[in-house]
Amino acid sequence: MGTLTEESVGQYLKENPGFLASWFVDHADDDTLKILARKLKQDAISLRNSRSPLPPESGLSAVEERADSPRSSSEDSLSTDQSEVKKIQNYTTFSKVGRNSITSMIFRKYLDGDRTRRASVKKDLDDLRRMSEEELFMELIRDIASELDVTVLCHKILQNVSILTNSDRGSMFLVRGSKENKYLVSKLFDVTESSTLEQSIHTEANEIIVPFGVGIAGNVAKSREAININDVYADPRFNQEVDKKTGYRTHSILSMPILNYEGEVIGVAQIINKVSGNHEFTKQDEELFHKYLTFCGIGITNAQLFEMSVNEFKRNQLLLHLARGIFEEQSNLEKLVQKIMLDAQDLLKCEKCSVYLLEDSFER
Repeated sequence: MGTLTEESVGQYLKENPGFLASWFVDHADDDTLKILARKLKQDAISLRNSRSPLPPESGLSAVEERADSPRSSSEDSLSTDQSEVKKIQNYTTFSKVGRNSITSMIFRKYLDGDRTRRASVKKDLDDLRRMSEEELFMELIRDIASELDVTVLCHKILQNVSILTNSDRGSMFLVRGSKENKYLVSKLFDVTESSTLEQSIHTEANEIIVPFGVGIAGNVAKSREAININDVYADPRFNQEVDKKTGYRTHSILSMPILNYEGEVIGVAQIINKVSGNHEFTKQDEELFHKYLTFCGIGITNAQLFEMSVNEFKRNQLLLHLARGIFEEQSNLEKLVQKIMLDAQDLLKCEKCSVYLLEDSFER
């Protein structure tokens, strides 16, 4: 390899302006960018001052001169350069400090994995039950308003619904699958007012899958209408095997769809066994349940979109890292292929990876 000189570096940068811009974005500090911006501004002022003004007899004002005379290519270039420098400054500033908002702080915590799943922060149950219906409703809405973790949000919803309707426990199913083949997956099961998230969550290993139109939850998802059953053992849609496995006796079920802002079903929530009276859910319970799930549908949709944006951001960061690594390693084919395979394994979460290179000629 030849000796690296300032002249050769300068020549390379002239021939590769894209690399220079990319380097500034990734590595230049604020002081360097300010110096560059100041220099471009001074050059632009000098160029403007050096232009000879039109004689007075021309009858053209300075404004008319600027409007009618064509801009020189050097002026356009300077204007473009200043614009690009401004973009670079804005980009680097954003990259270093980010937007000064609560949302950006939450987003950064999700990216860094520095977040804890918090249970509902509620007052004592006795205090809640002493509230009026309207006060209780608003208190439970505030409890879920800022939650962006889908699992924690669903757990809070079921606990709050149990308080609102005075039910013993609840379960939630979320919609999965393609538009043509949708099904329900149990997200949380048998959530009570006092149960923890860890006790109620269903992992992929023990989740229950319910096709649309099957069972109580499946019929609710398909019809988009609530089902209120006072005696589940008299209804053929109820699966009695669940009670046999858990040892719990189900008397009544109130099941309702959770809709997004477009009216599409995104989940089904069920509450089980009214605690007071004859264990039957009333019309008032249905109205409260429906009203609360309207807000819950908005919250779940927002949490799912936030989760998707975090995952997409991480994916794009990994792709950028992959692309940068490929372009940095251009001198050794073996190292380049090895880097591609390692990054591909990280991206696709696979155990093994192979790369096949196409040769120009092949002799047997």
